[in-house]
Amino acid sequence: MPTINLKELVTVAPVYQKPTIVGYNRLESRPRSTNFDRSLKAEVRDAMWMLTRQWQTGEFAGDNAGSAAKIKLFTEKTSLSKLGMQDYPLKDYDPDIPLETIVEREKIPVDLALRVQMGKYFKKLMKESLSAHFSTLLGEYKLSKTLSAEEVHKIEKDKESTGFYKLVKDRVPDGYKIYEEINDNSFLTWVTANIPGETAAFDILAENFLNWFKRLFSQPEDETDNAWIPSNLEYKFKTTARSGSRQEITLPADQYYSGNLDWYSFNFSEGLAPSIQDFKPDREVISFLPSPASIKGMPNARFWEMEENEINFGDISAGTTGLMNMLLAEFGLMFSNDWMIIPYKLPVNSLCKIKGIVVTDVFGDRYLIKAAGEGPDSEWERWAMYSMSNRYEFAPYNNYFFLPPTLTKSLESDPVEKVHFIRDEMANMAWGIESVIPSPMGKGISGKENVIANDGQHAEEDFSSSAEVRYLLGTKVPENWIPFIPVHKEGSVSEMHFQRAQMPRLDSLPTSGDGQFATIKPQGVILTEVKEKYFIEEEEIPKAGVIVKRTYQRTRWFDGKTCLWIGRRKETGRGQGSSRLTFDQIVDITVKKENDGM
Repeated sequence: MPTINLKELVTVAPVYQKPTIVGYNRLESRPRSTNFDRSLKAEVRDAMWMLTRQWQTGEFAGDNAGSAAKIKLFTEKTSLSKLGMQDYPLKDYDPDIPLETIVEREKIPVDLALRVQMGKYFKKLMKESLSAHFSTLLGEYKLSKTLSAEEVHKIEKDKESTGFYKLVKDRVPDGYKIYEEINDNSFLTWVTANIPGETAAFDILAENFLNWFKRLFSQPEDETDNAWIPSNLEYKFKTTARSGSRQEITLPADQYYSGNLDWYSFNFSEGLAPSIQDFKPDREVISFLPSPASIKGMPNARFWEMEENEINFGDISAGTTGLMNMLLAEFGLMFSNDWMIIPYKLPVNSLCKIKGIVVTDVFGDRYLIKAAGEGPDSEWERWAMYSMSNRYEFAPYNNYFFLPPTLTKSLESDPVEKVHFIRDEMANMAWGIESVIPSPMGKGISGKENVIANDGQHAEEDFSSSAEVRYLLGTKVPENWIPFIPVHKEGSVSEMHFQRAQMPRLDSLPTSGDGQFATIKPQGVILTEVKEKYFIEEEEIPKAGVIVKRTYQRTRWFDGKTCLWIGRRKETGRGQGSSRLTFDQIVDITVKKENDGM
């Protein structure tokens, strides 16, 4: 076979060096009449001519034109076996509880509403056979006796909580106090000493009381069940599934914060697990009769059938960033009739891998179909929409599909707590604004209104002086604005993160002999759960800011079991803000003159 030198070709034919523009003409029919009755009949005048035209256009070739008649699906399934929060050791996964509940749940706050709720239920249990001893129990466990002065002071800061406390403080026992003493075995000791002869009855009652509280609230067992990362404002956990041949598949979720856990929240990682026994995955071969996929507005293959006009592909506007619109139009107009539906039901909590699909067409030919891009020669063009992402690398390729045991629907309360994290570029810092804070009544109240109600904002001072200027040590910000100042990370001179700080009360005198002012402290859980130095990564508070909410959530699981827990959700903020915070200023004084009749 002769070879062609490209340089010689260019020299001989320089026309190939010239740029060309390829144009296309669109042929459209131009009807001569408005009556289409005869045209729509599609009368056959010469059948031989139509057959010749079909042969001429290649419709009789039949190359790979057989329709799918039968499909066999070969799958390999496994399920979650372990679950671990953050970097804590893995524990056995309990499928009787939704995965979202286990990951998000936190300790139920012990407030006035919870103490009264538990006390009323304990009173209800005593009505069956121990109601005669309720007055004795109330004398020992009434709220006015069990609550500390600090807790009562916190209740009195909220008007609604104050009225409720006055109503129940001598009528309802402190249910949570009883719960604590039942767990440390001091409650039955008190019963034996003060209600003799009823220890056995109270023992049964206490067990029923503990079981009720455990059924009512879903809470973490210990600190290793906590998946929330305060520095990143998101959850971090990982799950594992046994894969066979002493292998274990790890599915980490390092950045879950949306409140809706699904397969795309997980990554894929595979490695050896020497501590587990051999495990055989569930392999299954199933036969199906495929059916063609259909969408609204797709072109119909039959001549006599008209398409629905619900979707107008010609009206799709595709700009420079409209790649998905163009892909949708191309799929709907050119390839939509090439897709088949295989109705395969996958159990919940399954990690499934499609080993292969055998398609038998109407001519009896069989074809083995594997996942797109599975071969090594397809690595350079590998792309998939529904495949799980590898954690740290693009290879090895995985074609697993994970159907996690998560919720499709749940009931969510109003926020018990909501914090806006914003950037303040003028002050070169960030703020955590407690717009909603938890109240002793077990619900959220406005942080701004709470500040105003507790004298957190004062009227502007009236200076009666002949001076024209005054020295301002610093301006004030609302007490529900908690500062976060940028500091260098330890051992770095370039990387920064935000550290929680405190604003001084400049309108009060120093509380100690060293001249230190009293400081303003946050009221919610989100900004106080880290007792020592609290750092937030700089990238977690973008210019748009973020909003973190704590809400009660309730759902019903497969077996009818009800789950109630407190979870968190992170959302995009509302942009930057300004606190107008300034220090060490000389400001003008506006001297108010007495009314002289002018």
